[in-house]
Amino acid sequence: MRKKILQAIETVRPFVPVMQLKTLVDALRWGEERGWFRDKLLELAQVVETMPVTYAQDGLGDEAVVHLHYFYGGGDWWITEKDIDGGVDQAFGLVDLGHGPELGYISIAELVSMRDMDIDLHWKPITLAQVKAEKYKVPEPVKPELVAYTVAQVVNVGDWFETVAPGFLN
Repeated sequence: MRKKILQAIETVRPFVPVMQLKTLVDALRWGEERGWFRDKLLELAQVVETMPVTYAQDGLGDEAVVHLHYFYGGGDWWITEKDIDGGVDQAFGLVDLGHGPELGYISIAELVSMRDMDIDLHWKPITLAQVKAEKYKVPEPVKPELVAYTVAQVVNVGDWFETVAPGFLN
């Protein structure tokens, strides 16, 4: 098992921010929940090993599968494909830095080098359509209940006349 874990660490190293990887490794050694972190690391390594390379999902549009999710502040990066020719230089996916989503190439090396960047350890692969539906869902407008009121229900006409024109109704 030790060899399998070491191999998983090497597999995910280019994809996990440095501080987060150090935390994961420490949790494998010392944490009460070592088993959870071990399983999560092995699961993440499986995702990285099996995710498609650049252009493999070309033409799928919103049906392309998002395999990894990174987040920092108000920004989100959803990775659909990796490029492993000569290392992990780039990936393809959807990015939203708080100004709306945009598809394009993403530097994994830059992402993992950013301070406070995190890879979502709870992420389960879903389609871009599902990401967009969840992230950008527009709430149903609240429809006010229409109630028909009579003038007498809204304003007591007699009191109104007495206030505005005392003695008018007499």
